[in-house]
Amino acid sequence: MNKEMIKPYFPYGIRVAANGCYKETSIIKELFDNSFLVEDYWKHTLEIPYDTDEYKLVLHPVTVEHFQTPLRVNSKKLIVADHLCSIVYENIKDILPSDNSDWLVEMIVSYFNDRTPCPFSKSTMSKLCSVLYALHFDVFGYIERNLARNVCDMNYDSYEFDKILL
Repeated sequence: MNKEMIKPYFPYGIRVAANGCYKETSIIKELFDNSFLVEDYWKHTLEIPYDTDEYKLVLHPVTVEHFQTPLRVNSKKLIVADHLCSIVYENIKDILPSDNSDWLVEMIVSYFNDRTPCPFSKSTMSKLCSVLYALHFDVFGYIERNLARNVCDMNYDSYEFDKILL
């Protein structure tokens, strides 16, 4: 892990988990030049060097299925696909092929996973990325490269009780 991996997610309360730990996570509180400071549930702090393999970011996978699975965000259920589609719909109301948003969700997932060409404006993509960072989605493919932990592989979603800025 390095500082550049953490930076996009840092303002949104990104968490890390130790390898082999399937329940407990710690929130990153501060970034230093060679390490970062984490705080656990009991408010204990620990400074972790970036070059350790012991800890990894905890992220949601970018998949159609996960976008359509309700997440608990700020004490409410949120379907990420619906939220992302509402952002896109603000800008393309007049050119929608149908009321069905499945094509749109697949297009967003394809962009982040396969790096297909982006069909949206820079402004729209900026809004989409902000939401995905805030909700801790793996927009850089870290899970696939074994640089982050998939929240689905843990015993629970460690973000469900955090205050998320949307």
